Amino acid sequence: MIVLLAPAFALDANAQSNTSGTQSSIDDVARMIRQKKVWQILEARPSQEGSVIFYRFKLISNTGKVKIISIDPKRPNLRRLEQ
Repeated sequence: MIVLLAPAFALDANAQSNTSGTQSSIDDVARMIRQKKVWQILEARPSQEGSVIFYRFKLISNTGKVKIISIDPKRPNLRRLEQ
């Protein structure tokens, strides 16, 4: 049985993109992850380490593999999802 956590539901797939700056919103990155079709978002939240802000995603694959990734909102890179 898979239990989805509430933060995953808080992400609005139809939210507007952040067009005023170069930083992607957490909704933009979640939308990019959902396009991969292999991964489902269990949890998503912004995190901060010093002055650096990043997005932390807990994902589960269609085979049951769980992965936690951190995404830089200024340069979102989803290559780790293909590994």
